[in-house]
Amino acid sequence: MSEVFHKAGWVMMSPLVWLRRGVVGIKKGLITYVGPYKASQHKKVWDHGPGVIMPALVNAHTHLGLCMLKGKIDTGRGFLEWVKDLVFKRGLFSRSETEEALRKGVKETLDTGTGLVAEVGDLEPSRSVLEASALDTILFQEVLGHNPEPNFILAQKGKITLSLAGHALHTTSPQTLMALKELTRKAQRPFSIHLAESFLETEFLLTGKGEWAELLEARGIDFSLLGPFGQRPIDRALSLDLLDSRTIAVHLLDVTEKDVEILAKTRTKVVICPRSNLALHGKLPDIHLFLKYGIEPAIGTDSLASCPTLNMFNEMAFVAKNFPNISPQLIFNMATRNGAIALGRNDMGTMAKGNLAKLIYVHVEENKSEDVMRRILAGENMNIKRVDAEFSPTQ
Repeated sequence: MSEVFHKAGWVMMSPLVWLRRGVVGIKKGLITYVGPYKASQHKKVWDHGPGVIMPALVNAHTHLGLCMLKGKIDTGRGFLEWVKDLVFKRGLFSRSETEEALRKGVKETLDTGTGLVAEVGDLEPSRSVLEASALDTILFQEVLGHNPEPNFILAQKGKITLSLAGHALHTTSPQTLMALKELTRKAQRPFSIHLAESFLETEFLLTGKGEWAELLEARGIDFSLLGPFGQRPIDRALSLDLLDSRTIAVHLLDVTEKDVEILAKTRTKVVICPRSNLALHGKLPDIHLFLKYGIEPAIGTDSLASCPTLNMFNEMAFVAKNFPNISPQLIFNMATRNGAIALGRNDMGTMAKGNLAKLIYVHVEENKSEDVMRRILAGENMNIKRVDAEFSPTQ
């Protein structure tokens, strides 16, 4: 396969590095050149237009396996009622219905510019559907309950890397969480966990009581194995040795300044899902507090059971609208570089020689890079196309 060059009005190597009328060279799926366009040197060139070629987006937390629940659950009745509905309604769908919804979710994800996802849930049917797609995926097999001797093979096949997720401190026993973390540590894989998502979680972990305890009791679940109680979520995670640079802590809505300081000291990766958080909890993550301690979060969409779309540009626009003091460059970082780093994929999220050519073209005409970002973050419907050696600008 010969080297092919892709040209556009702008090339965003990273949110801080932009090239005017730049060119990207691609060969065998890898970036071979990023720089200015030179007509004498760049013979086989696809001119995509006046917009921007940029790294494909990274959805750092989602549940594509729940796509069949789109529009099926009312998020306005509070988190606890949402959980009850989710547990009941997810069992109403056949495998074929689940697979078909998953395929539609994967298509939406790709069509709206995402190239890498952190999929959290069951191994199947997610793996089968994702293997047939163009998405790069870290597939976190999610574990709940008590299983102190888990047995998982953390293999890699093609674009899919298998890893593990403990669902949460208030749903997965401490022994199980420690065992899962140790397996990922030995395999040098990221470990994911929903952490400090709600006051219900904090109340339960502190007291062993409250509405969450009542829900578990009503379902006949012996939650004594989730103890001992008496700690806040971050303190509990720290005491179980779950926090380090390969742990992805998701949501973090109910955190104190001390909690965030612990996350920073342990170099724990932070992923937030603002649209889902507001829908389920009526609350947004404290991004400014994370930034105060040097933590740049990544962002994810969460699932279609709690969020209207899987479009990461929608998530970015939502952050821009609700956090007007956060720079466009940082928001773009949240959706590209930060997510790739959190997932251990330093070959994605930025544009550099040797990186994977997971790139997209966004059609927007502006004379300054700052204006390009502002237009994209304004939430307009964007014309987005994949860019690589196998796909021409017309596809």
